[in-house]
Amino acid sequence: MLADVLVRAVETAVGAHLRKRDFDRRLRAATERAVDRFRDRHLSVDRELTLFLLDDAPVLDLPSVGEALRQLVLYPARSEDQASQDFAQVLRRFAPAVNEERVDRALQELVRCLRDELQHLPELQPSFALMYQQQQLEVLRATARPASPSQSDRSSRHNLPHRTYHRLVGRATELELVLKRMRPEDRTWVVVIDGIGGVGKTSLALEAAYQLIDGDPGQRQFDAAIWVSAKQTLLTAHGINTRQPELAVLRDLFTVMGSVLGRGELIQMPFREQRAVIGELLSGDTRVLLVLDNLETVDDDEIAAFLRDLPQPTKAIVTSRHRLDVAYSLRLSGLPVDEAAQLIAAQADQRDLVLSQAEASALTRKTGGIPLAIVWSLSLMNLGHSVESVLRRLGSGHSDIAAFCFRESVRALEGTEALWVLAAIAMFEDPVDRTLLGRAAGLGEDVVARDDGIQTLIQLSLIDLRAGMFTLLPLTRTYVERLLDEQPDLRDRVRTAWLTTMLEVAAQYRLPDPSWRDLTRLRSLGPHLHVAYGWARDSGQVHHALALAGAVLADLDAVGRWDDLLATCAEVESYASSTAADDLVLHTGWYQNWIYAQRGEFDQAWLALDRVSHLPTTPEERLRHQVCCAQTCRREGRHKEAAAHLDQAQALVPDLTTPAASGLVAHLTFEAGKLARDLGDWDAAERAFRETSRVFDPEAVTRALADGETPTYDPEWAVRVLGNLGVVEHRRDNLASASALLQRAVDFTREHGSASNLATLLIRLADVQLDQGRVHEAAQTLGEATRLAGRLGMREEERAGERLTLKHRALGGAAAPEGGSGSTSTG
Repeated sequence: MLADVLVRAVETAVGAHLRKRDFDRRLRAATERAVDRFRDRHLSVDRELTLFLLDDAPVLDLPSVGEALRQLVLYPARSEDQASQDFAQVLRRFAPAVNEERVDRALQELVRCLRDELQHLPELQPSFALMYQQQQLEVLRATARPASPSQSDRSSRHNLPHRTYHRLVGRATELELVLKRMRPEDRTWVVVIDGIGGVGKTSLALEAAYQLIDGDPGQRQFDAAIWVSAKQTLLTAHGINTRQPELAVLRDLFTVMGSVLGRGELIQMPFREQRAVIGELLSGDTRVLLVLDNLETVDDDEIAAFLRDLPQPTKAIVTSRHRLDVAYSLRLSGLPVDEAAQLIAAQADQRDLVLSQAEASALTRKTGGIPLAIVWSLSLMNLGHSVESVLRRLGSGHSDIAAFCFRESVRALEGTEALWVLAAIAMFEDPVDRTLLGRAAGLGEDVVARDDGIQTLIQLSLIDLRAGMFTLLPLTRTYVERLLDEQPDLRDRVRTAWLTTMLEVAAQYRLPDPSWRDLTRLRSLGPHLHVAYGWARDSGQVHHALALAGAVLADLDAVGRWDDLLATCAEVESYASSTAADDLVLHTGWYQNWIYAQRGEFDQAWLALDRVSHLPTTPEERLRHQVCCAQTCRREGRHKEAAAHLDQAQALVPDLTTPAASGLVAHLTFEAGKLARDLGDWDAAERAFRETSRVFDPEAVTRALADGETPTYDPEWAVRVLGNLGVVEHRRDNLASASALLQRAVDFTREHGSASNLATLLIRLADVQLDQGRVHEAAQTLGEATRLAGRLGMREEERAGERLTLKHRALGGAAAPEGGSGSTSTG
């Protein structure tokens, strides 16, 4: 059998110490899998030759064939010509009619299958490294004499390792960029491909190198390619294996360059003479491409200096986990979702694995699209691990892939402020800006320490920066979380700083009132506040959870997640009741009343108010409660009762003593204006809204925000004034004025307001646009409004949307009738 032949050949090459039963069994199994895969793949390509090789002739059992295959599989950097000829010569003895092209095609597929299986055996990893080093010595001896011009013209000279992939999946944009930078007319001389371990730097550099030396002498970009690797570790399905790096100092690079370029005597020269000869070689007629792999493991500064001063026309591609400053830098991150899915499908097919769409999606998510993590995971599955166990291992932070990608880089951060920053990023599940990150890391206002730490993490490829926001890949996050578990002092220090920061942020949004609250800022802070609230709640720190709750409720309201808001209100109300936090219980009741009234669920709205009716004690709280009652009555159509509640609220005004009194009075006046609006008393409504605007001044808010200053009151209240003045103008048939006011309110609310107010304003604007005859614009506005109202469950806005849809159909694109026929009174 072929397995027996290869076992004997491999043992001869790598030593008798590997003659162990377990290795023999795994080698035999890997070889048999490769043969089966070859049968499956090549049967449809060349059925006759495939059956002949595997079934009809003992060709693959011959020792000479086994030796030829060993040479092809285990000498990844050696020319295949001799071994291929040996294989073909034996085959022609049995099948003289088979042409050379068919043999080559079959052989390439068989070697590909064998190499793909055998490369995962940890015992053979040192063998690959050993064979490569031996090949270097053989090349050195073989090229001691300069090649003749005729030899040089026939083929490019290189020592590139074999591709470890059948086809490079993804990276098309990055590959095109590297190829462009390597063109003679481009002034870039070094491209540094950086990123975390396993992200595909080596594969991209290798593919680029092959494409740059392919083609006829007059077409290819380079005449010679020199590959030198400083890689010290290899990741297999069985763990992380060490290897002997080929590059440690500049002399190592010179030695390999001399061997490939036909100057083997360089190895005997003094270093100064080596440098002079190399300078002549690289500045001559031969166009040379240097590829230095894993340069971050090299401590020799002379190599970086050498790269900075490369003579023309030589260029270099460098891969590194650390960002270097020698030239153009290309940062690699995880593959996009679609390309990661393609890689998973291709690798699973090679291993005869079947993954469901859900499993493949989970693998993409857990690996963050890191190619090596995907290949490693599928290799584990191929060895018998379940999909579930592999996914669990990826999420634990204890996997070999996490250690391979991050251990050395993170180890370099010990005792530095950069480690605090890295630990702080792990506290945030969503991208975070540098200001909040620095505070959460415990660096306060020390922007220098913060930015130095961020720069270090970027250089080490440990964090991603996109649109000014910082985040971690899933694998990085799991590794850092594991690190924090192992270093409780670091974890407690950073978690304390993070929680303190989130409590300070939440204090700005604790209770709903008319004072200034930056809802634009809240949209980016919201996800972080939810994480902090959930952590405090789950950790039993109820007092911290309640301190964060007001901001969480404000965010849910602003983004229009009303179902979540109601659920969180119930949860917060329960915690607050158990700790006698009456002010928070009161405000959750008002929140629930607001939402249920907006949805037309008035029984629930009144229940929410009744539950907290005994809690208002201060004049301010009692006034606000009466306004809530008035608003609910007005929405329900009980206008007299609404007026009575407003009168009771007005009676409390003389007792107000807080600085926010003017805002509360304006709120009361605003609700009185809406009652007048719903009753059709447009003059009274306008007077109330104009009075309200003296406090919630739209012009003052606009100026303050434009000047980068803090407005006195929440901008959304000013927008509500604009929107209701627009309704008054609409009812008076002042369509141009109504349209301008409502459009301004809509634009302002998109940036500074909440989803519910935007839905109401869009309904009003669509109504005006229909009356203006702007039927197409109205249809777009109405579509957005009804989608928002439907998501929020705003019944009154939904009904208004239905009426306007009928109105739109009736107009049918014809000119609008003179005057207005407004039919909406939402809000």
